[in-house]
Amino acid sequence: MRKQFEDIYGHTHMLTKQIGEAGGQGVVFRTMDPDLAVKLIHNSAKTDVSADTSNNRRYAELRLLPLPERINLTLPRAELKDAAGYVMMLLDDMQEFGGAFTPDGVNDGVANPWLDEIQDIAPEFADFIGGYMATGGSRRRISAYLGAARVLSELHAKGLVYCDFSGRNCFISTVPGNDTVWLIDADNLSFAEAITKDAVCTNEYAAPEVIQKGLFSPWSDCYSFAISLFKDLMCIHPFMGALLEQDFDKDDFADDAEARAFQGDFPWVCDQDDNSNSGDYGLVEQREMILTNRLFGLFDRTFSEKGRKKRKTRPTMLEWFFALAEALDGSVRCQHCGMDFDVSLGKCPWCDTIPRIVSLKSRKGQSSLWKFSKEAVDGAELRVPVRLMKGPKPSERGDTAFSICCGKDVIRIFNMDPGYAWAVSLDRGQSFQNLFGHADIPNGSLVRCTSADSNDVVMIEVKIE
Repeated sequence: MRKQFEDIYGHTHMLTKQIGEAGGQGVVFRTMDPDLAVKLIHNSAKTDVSADTSNNRRYAELRLLPLPERINLTLPRAELKDAAGYVMMLLDDMQEFGGAFTPDGVNDGVANPWLDEIQDIAPEFADFIGGYMATGGSRRRISAYLGAARVLSELHAKGLVYCDFSGRNCFISTVPGNDTVWLIDADNLSFAEAITKDAVCTNEYAAPEVIQKGLFSPWSDCYSFAISLFKDLMCIHPFMGALLEQDFDKDDFADDAEARAFQGDFPWVCDQDDNSNSGDYGLVEQREMILTNRLFGLFDRTFSEKGRKKRKTRPTMLEWFFALAEALDGSVRCQHCGMDFDVSLGKCPWCDTIPRIVSLKSRKGQSSLWKFSKEAVDGAELRVPVRLMKGPKPSERGDTAFSICCGKDVIRIFNMDPGYAWAVSLDRGQSFQNLFGHADIPNGSLVRCTSADSNDVVMIEVKIE
């Protein structure tokens, strides 16, 4: 294949390495420019790059859609001159979800006493779990999909449909501690009523009505999102269970069984009414140790027979955003085994360790607003998201409100958002003293933050348990 392509503005782009399969249409390559990538569209036989540029004008039209400001969605910057495809921005330090969240069966340097014990009993599982932790555990996966849900929520609020969502079209920063997410491959982005027959899907992630009828909608986006999320969290496709394994050795039927699974003919692997497709796959047996009750409920509403057949009964993307934000802000990392779990469980379900937890509960007036809980590790900085003071909103972009650092008996608060006036009470709200810069406050303190714009007051209880 050619290694250089010219865009309509006369710039030549030298391809370097392939970084992903672009949905069902083509491939994405890095270029010599670290912040630019090129998407190339396959010909009908998928043997080479298509020379038909008649659809390239469609990429320019995408920039005219009513997109929200600051949305993390990479749009075409320039169409190619003599090939089907376009140039897009893509930061150098990013990789697709598929590469970021696929355990390779090797623990990749993760070691602790708990893993050593598992290694003696079940070495393959120990290597798998070590790889799961090395790729961020459930916490980084949830954080990544929260970022993707933010983008899709904003698109749906504008009446737009993404069409071909999958982990292949989502990129996350490779920098440790940076969970910035961008969606690429917006070729099919459109208003639902304007989607044409040229729109494509990836069957592995597509909703049944898309595979059967080409019927794209916000609900089909939500279905694709749920498949990709479940696959990366649980390390198994939600429909690739026992029924496919039964047909795996039957060459005449294996492909048909997979096609039937993708189009919704089989129950999902955690179906509450039909366990014929269940089994010991991925982390399905550890479901309750990974998924919050709210997340499992959303998966069940999506993949149950009703969800497969009646698209409007599926959870909206806003529901997914809320549930993921709640799961992320309640995710605790065990300091003994290294696995993540939900704070509501009380102790680590993987190794039974009872953790030391720092919890921040906010309220506005008499109404509870949000809760943020994490492992309390002396000296470690925790960045508290602004949703603690405003509730979860896709438009908030996951900005940090302030940071805390736990000590033995005190909590340091710093990096406070200058858009608020900060004060602390040591007597449960009877009196307050102003906070500036940084301060060490006793365990159980009450922090008051007052918005400079609206004068809204939020109270935050800070407690180590």
